[in-house]
Amino acid sequence: MGALMKKAKKISGFTIVELMVSMAISLVILGALVSLFVSTSRVSSEMAKVSGLIENGRFAVQIIESDLVHAGYWGGYVPQFDDLGSVGVPNDVPTAVPNPCTTYANWDRNFRINLMGIPVQAWGATMPSGAGCAAFPAKRAGTDTLLVRHADMCIAGSANCPQVAGRLYFQSPLCDTQRNAAALQQVASVDAAFNPNNIVFTPASSSSTDDAYVGMMLRTSGGTGAGQYRLITDYDGSSRTAAISPNWSPAPSVDIYSNPTTYSFEYLLRPAASATEVFPLRQGNCLTAAPMRRYISNIYYVTDASHPDRPGETIPTLVRSQFDGSSGAVQQAPEMLVEGIEQFRIELGIDDTMTRCSPATAVNYGAARSNVEPSTCTSNAGNSYANTLPINRGDGAPDRYKRCTDANPCTAQELANTVSVRIYVLARSRDQTPAYTDAKSYCLGELSGAGTCPAESLVPAANDHYTRHVFASTVRLVNVSARRETP
Repeated sequence: MGALMKKAKKISGFTIVELMVSMAISLVILGALVSLFVSTSRVSSEMAKVSGLIENGRFAVQIIESDLVHAGYWGGYVPQFDDLGSVGVPNDVPTAVPNPCTTYANWDRNFRINLMGIPVQAWGATMPSGAGCAAFPAKRAGTDTLLVRHADMCIAGSANCPQVAGRLYFQSPLCDTQRNAAALQQVASVDAAFNPNNIVFTPASSSSTDDAYVGMMLRTSGGTGAGQYRLITDYDGSSRTAAISPNWSPAPSVDIYSNPTTYSFEYLLRPAASATEVFPLRQGNCLTAAPMRRYISNIYYVTDASHPDRPGETIPTLVRSQFDGSSGAVQQAPEMLVEGIEQFRIELGIDDTMTRCSPATAVNYGAARSNVEPSTCTSNAGNSYANTLPINRGDGAPDRYKRCTDANPCTAQELANTVSVRIYVLARSRDQTPAYTDAKSYCLGELSGAGTCPAESLVPAANDHYTRHVFASTVRLVNVSARRETP
């Protein structure tokens, strides 16, 4: 009974030893949690840097690719030298590399011919310059410059594609009487009584609006004086008289019994006078106006722009200058596209040899097309329709790649024969990683036969704390290469 009546032992809590042990264990656990949090934050930060680097690199390449696939698109117009359906010696072969900074007032006949025939240009250290360009921020050393030309994909005046007064627009006819106008149909006569270098249009089929045909390229497609390209520089609507430049040589003939001259309205390229002006060239029904498309000319390069988060610092950025004559200068001040683009290199794929037959033959625009039968690579004298393969024109596939540099610039003919473009972009992380040092060098180009990087393509190690990655892509210029292909 005494044992049962004993008091229960009093609970007195932890001893000091137990408390110290528990605190030590808690500190260890807390330290592990803090370490895990710091490590996770660091990994998350690095992942964000790498993700941003990859996103920026891909985006930069994608922007340029999406522009290049449209290079050389002129709404149905094909330069004669690149048209496998044309006959005779072409007279619109580019003879000089056009300067994109030329003011519109100086776009003469020859400049426009070069412009239409060269949809892609590239430069090394030198930037294009002139009165027609806004002041460009300095280009980053060692990077290239790329220009892409084409007509816009959307039709001016359609949804989300406004027509803006002063902007340059391109129009090409599909009407037969404009594409192949006989001497007494669309173009009535040479106005010999007043000026042998004026053209008088037939009133019933031409515009009565002054300057309607200014900026139009006119070609003598047959008869006396065939093969001449002339730019209409003035047009009087009341008399239907147009002035051309340069002068005819020789003068066309209107004698319907003696090799009369025929004409082709090639295209019209000039600023729109208003947001509602309709250019005079026509669609296939010869009644409806042909589509007007904005003239596009984009210049891409890399500059050191101000860092958005750290005043006083810069970050390499891909920028683009767009053509817009409505606001004064031809090429506008560049807009920032993608930050973190440290290097930008361009190689052009040049199609200057026909390699389907052996031996390979060089492109020769100084002669008419020389066709052979594809299966035999010889001319079929008994069936001329079987001769579909030109041996003195390109075949649409690049024969070599070239980087245009100051020491070795690309010629007008090389640019006219460009059918593909290789893009190399070296992207850099936006911020540094103190614990990392980039000791790697990068190759922005094709490796040599020995598997080494050519010196001109090598970017040496920066030995700084940024992460980097090379992005590369090859883009086919469909509008140029596809029209050269034959079965």
